[in-house]
Amino acid sequence: MSRRGYILVIVVLLTLVVGLMTAVGMNRQSAQSRAVARQTAAYRDHHATRGIQEAIGVWLSTVNARDIGESLGPEGHALDITLDDGTTLRIHLHDGQGTALADLGTVVAADVDRAGAVLVNLHQLVGEDAFESFTRPGGAVQVSINSAPEPVLRAVLLATVPEGMTDDIAGILIDQRRGGTVLTRNDVIQAGTAAGATNEERGALSNALTDQPELWWVTVVARHPIRGVTARYGGLVLLRTARTRGSSAGTSSFVTWMDLGVGRHRVLPPPGVPEIE
Repeated sequence: MSRRGYILVIVVLLTLVVGLMTAVGMNRQSAQSRAVARQTAAYRDHHATRGIQEAIGVWLSTVNARDIGESLGPEGHALDITLDDGTTLRIHLHDGQGTALADLGTVVAADVDRAGAVLVNLHQLVGEDAFESFTRPGGAVQVSINSAPEPVLRAVLLATVPEGMTDDIAGILIDQRRGGTVLTRNDVIQAGTAAGATNEERGALSNALTDQPELWWVTVVARHPIRGVTARYGGLVLLRTARTRGSSAGTSSFVTWMDLGVGRHRVLPPPGVPEIE
């Protein structure tokens, strides 16, 4: 090979090496830019959602001395918050205690056996795939009689009274709910009486089911005046009212929080809670 040809090969090789190094550098810079963008977005979303939660907590502190249901508008509407860019955060609350408590670590000893039986019964009724959607990670062990889906209600009844009474009591309560009745514990006791429950069994029903939920599902819909719905968030908030805490002041804390998505990426709320657009 001539000296001129040798130099040409070296030049070509050097050009390839420089090109490869430039490509690697650009890819690395692009990856770093994407990572920074993700971190920035996560940081922004974290503080935005914390701000939303704090605003909801402030609102709850103004209403938790009385029945929160009386403070809500149509579809559980609680309040609106307008941001600087014109986006409106529309906040709704619904009874979120209709699912079964999955974490029994905080349940008092007297209720552990029944709470465990509820989970076993629920698993048998809905199957493995749907089981998780009918449970929740925190809150009181009692289940709301007004928002519990039928499988959860039956699971509680099976864990509380003889199996032969379950269909009768469930039928009475479900029919009353379908008729628009807001159930109370007295309705539960009456349903137990009609099914032949003893005083002890009626007392157990009253302890297992509640008409005064402490756990509420919050839906936040962000709507821009031009772009429409840009984000949806949801989560469970534990609200201890004057009636449930035995004091004149209340506290609230979020148990769960998640991005519900928009459009075809939407995530459904827990069973028993309506979806807010």
